[in-house]
Amino acid sequence: MLKSSSRLIHALLVVSIIGASHCSSPTSPGTLLTITRLRADPTALMPISGYAQPATIVLRNAQDFASAWTLVYQIESQPPPMPSVDFTTQMVVGVAIGKRPNADTDVIITGASEANGAITFDATVTTAGSSCVVETIVTSPVDLAIVPATSGSVRANLTRTTHSC
Repeated sequence: MLKSSSRLIHALLVVSIIGASHCSSPTSPGTLLTITRLRADPTALMPISGYAQPATIVLRNAQDFASAWTLVYQIESQPPPMPSVDFTTQMVVGVAIGKRPNADTDVIITGASEANGAITFDATVTTAGSSCVVETIVTSPVDLAIVPATSGSVRANLTRTTHSC
């Protein structure tokens, strides 16, 4: 099990390092927003989560955040403590890729912008190319970030890239 976990982490790091090199400013016009990703290194918050289907995640209150946190860390017997979020001025956004048959995909939130009360956040989804060797394990990557709160619409702008090994 330890060897398998180590290979999964290595495969995800290879995919995510390439994905992180594609970080950029948001693609939508408007005011750039400060984001705080909930994971410091350039990989998804969790490579295996309870998000079986692709989803754009928008959490505007502590109760919804607690439910999402439980789903993100569904496979962990001791999930880490939830980060503090001031929902009067902040909210949490995220992207879930859904179930994947192997460890070939990563997702990283890269930026956000606001225009006319609506927020667009950007995420890069990086998939390993056909020449890459990846671990055969079911994954469901998800990434979350804290952004300024809005009562307006929130949209995810996904950029898909392929990493060639």
